[in-house]
Amino acid sequence: IVSFTILYYVLSDQRQRDAEDAARRLVVGAAGTLTDQASRTLEVVDLVLKETVERAEAGAGPWDSGRVAERLRDLPQIRALLITDAAGLIRYATVEGLIGQDLGSRPWHQALAGAPARLMLGPPEAGRFIAEPGRSPEETRRWTVPLARPIPGPTEGFAGAVVALLNPDHLALIGQRAEQSFDVRVRFFDFEGTLLASGSGGAEGVGRQHPEAWPFRDHLPRVESATMREEDSDGIAFLASFAVTAIGPIVVEVSIPES
Repeated sequence: IVSFTILYYVLSDQRQRDAEDAARRLVVGAAGTLTDQASRTLEVVDLVLKETVERAEAGAGPWDSGRVAERLRDLPQIRALLITDAAGLIRYATVEGLIGQDLGSRPWHQALAGAPARLMLGPPEAGRFIAEPGRSPEETRRWTVPLARPIPGPTEGFAGAVVALLNPDHLALIGQRAEQSFDVRVRFFDFEGTLLASGSGGAEGVGRQHPEAWPFRDHLPRVESATMREEDSDGIAFLASFAVTAIGPIVVEVSIPES
């Protein structure tokens, strides 16, 4: 009887370890796959941004907005494409109603002016395109995420920016497929811990910073991927993994409650 009891506990312990290993492989694999998918999405967007910057540097005239808008119809991850001047005023846009709006007060636009040429991600903008004054994504239930590159001036100064307004529904759909297939939770953050989108597609928490979340508190920017057991704000234990996209500073987190 004693031997059977020992064997029972040994087998139970082995089953628990096997289940834990399987859960770890699940979240790590899902995070890696989703990060690859998000990276490919961002690579296409960045290619459009670079092409537009090159045209602006070469002194090419304003784009044919109709032709560009037609091209964007094949890129569901982009809602609109904008060009600002150095002060942040939108001079050209694929959505005519955005022309004349001012982005100069956005910290990400100001950072572009004083930094080497690089890809810059801004926090979510409430509304379909540019933030509706005084409202948050949670209120509007619609939002975009700006991704921008600077336009160099003739003497290596700052002449403005090319901005793609990312459609967060595209990110949410990528996450939703994983959530439905593997019964996990998927969230997308920027490097400041601001929630950009989730696999649920909902607006809850979008636009809010979560610097206390485990990837930002314990790992970033030292490492670009990690897995950890943690408790969420409700005291529920979970196993989670995160990874950073190859292009564009987006953090993909996949988590699963621990039974």
